[in-house]
Amino acid sequence: MNFERVKVETHGHVGLLTLDHPDVLNAVSPEMLAGLSNAMAHIEDPALGLRALILTGSGRGFCAGANLGGGPANMGASGKARDAGAALESIYHPFLRRLRNLPMPLITAVNGVAAGVGMSFAMMGDMILAARSAYFLQAFRRIGLVPDGTHSLNG
Repeated sequence: MNFERVKVETHGHVGLLTLDHPDVLNAVSPEMLAGLSNAMAHIEDPALGLRALILTGSGRGFCAGANLGGGPANMGASGKARDAGAALESIYHPFLRRLRNLPMPLITAVNGVAAGVGMSFAMMGDMILAARSAYFLQAFRRIGLVPDGTHSLNG
């Protein structure tokens, strides 16, 4: 089943959730987050009968972090750039909490780059499988900031 920049497949009682925008190494955009939300609603449906979920990325990367490309999708209603803190609290954290609260094991299968919020997604797994090509990066640590996407996930 396809959602916006996300695919869901089922193999028996195992779901496969694939970030699917390989042109930008699966960088997370507002469209992808909407697709992830819709995909999670499908995955969490008890009628589907899933007992485990695998999260991975298509192409040569798991997730290169937030898609920082300009354009209307990254702008607020006033035409100004969105507040990064507000985006974390209202968009990223609810998705990460949803992963954390899944009633089934989450396996993250990391191929290629897992950077920024992509690394946060990767670290949410109960089991993390890293290919030889896997590369984990938190660039914000170089300037003394907390890892993006995971700060104050309590709640």
